[in-house]
Amino acid sequence: MRTIKKKTKKSRMSHRAVTFFDSGFHCAESVLMSAKERLGVRSSAIPRVATGFGAGIGRKGSVCGALTGAIMGIGLAYGRQHPSQDREKAYALARKTFDRFKARFGSPYCMELIGVDLSTVAGREKYHKLHLHTEQCGKLVAACADMLEQALAGGKTGSRTKARTTVRKQARRPRKPKTGRKAGR
Repeated sequence: MRTIKKKTKKSRMSHRAVTFFDSGFHCAESVLMSAKERLGVRSSAIPRVATGFGAGIGRKGSVCGALTGAIMGIGLAYGRQHPSQDREKAYALARKTFDRFKARFGSPYCMELIGVDLSTVAGREKYHKLHLHTEQCGKLVAACADMLEQALAGGKTGSRTKARTTVRKQARRPRKPKTGRKAGR
C-alpha cells in the first residue's frame, strides 16, 4: 500500500468530487459527477454509468475508479457521438491523464494503491478499520478530479468554454452516418 500525500490546494472540481465521495458516492461516480457539474451537462445517466467502475471495476482491484471517472469525464467533454467524429483529442487526454496518474502514484491499480482486496468481506472491513476512505481513496478522488480539471482547462489543450461548447454542440447536432467508412480502434 502506497501512502498518498495530500495536495495543499484543492481545485473546485477536486473539492466537489471529494464532497460527492464523502456523501456516499464511490470514486468513479464522484469524479464523473464533478465533471458533469463543471461542464454543465444534464444527464440522468450520470452517475449511473460510472457505478460499475468503483473499487477497481466492481471491487476487482483493477484500474482505480477515480482514474476511470476522470477518463469518463474526458469522454463527456471530448467524446464522440458518431463513428465519423474524431477521437484523437479524447485519446490524447486520456493517455496523458493515465500517464500522469501512474507517474504520481506508481500504479493505476486500486488493489496496489490501497493494499486491500475489496472483493472480500475481510478486505472491506480492513478498508474501514484503516480509514482508507479518507486516508487513501479520498486523496485519489481529489487528485483525479484535479487532473481532469487540468485536462478540461487544457493547460495546453483547450478551455472550459471550449469543452462545454463541444459537449453542447454534440448534444444538439447528432451527425448522420457516412456510408462506406469503417471506424478503427
